[in-house]
Amino acid sequence: MPTCSVERETDMSARITKDPEARREEILATAFELFTDVGFENTSVQMITETVGVSKGLFYHYFESKTDLLDQAVCWKADQFFETLPQHASEMEGVGIDKARTLIDRIVGWKFGEFRKMTMAFMEVMYREENHPLRMRLQEEYLARIMPLFAEILVEAAEEGSIDVPDPEMASELVWSLWSGAGSVLARLLIDLPNNPGKVDELLRRTRAWEWGVERLLGMQTGTLKLYDWDQIEAAFREIANALAE
Repeated sequence: MPTCSVERETDMSARITKDPEARREEILATAFELFTDVGFENTSVQMITETVGVSKGLFYHYFESKTDLLDQAVCWKADQFFETLPQHASEMEGVGIDKARTLIDRIVGWKFGEFRKMTMAFMEVMYREENHPLRMRLQEEYLARIMPLFAEILVEAAEEGSIDVPDPEMASELVWSLWSGAGSVLARLLIDLPNNPGKVDELLRRTRAWEWGVERLLGMQTGTLKLYDWDQIEAAFREIANALAE
């Protein structure tokens, strides 16, 4: 399974007493907390290095820039999350379509639960025009992680007769490509919520459209997939809108 953790050669000096990876993770953990608490823009490299107790020179051994640090911090947290997911559909409980619901619920819960503030910070930076190539790379790696497991789930669902697809592996790719495209639109709407709190309804409409599109791809009747707890989703969107507007 690919990982977006970045391996870097580090010029170790006599004053570095910690294991290089332990030091890198200490910086990542500190940056994650600062980005979450005070925001990406309000967090300087100096704040991070002073909090950790390292020099800026050491910081730049590990990270090319603050944006590179954000990239690695998100990857680091994503690695931790993906380690909690099953590696194969056979490790999950329920029938195929139940497993699909469980997987989506875990992802949505992570992004808009404990990881919500970091999700917003990441989107605000990554959806700038200059960061388009980096965002695409991260998106590709994310999809490479999730699609094989989802394909296994779809194989089970097809064998059970709950979906109708001739090629579950290709269907998995199409579903997540649709998610990726819809996610870009949803991200821009989320970023714009401070100026347009009323766009919560548009977010809900587009999320429902994504679910409808997945049902069509999987050969299911409208309303049978039921991936989301819509009350929970609406509450999460409105909480984000209220928090960002403060």
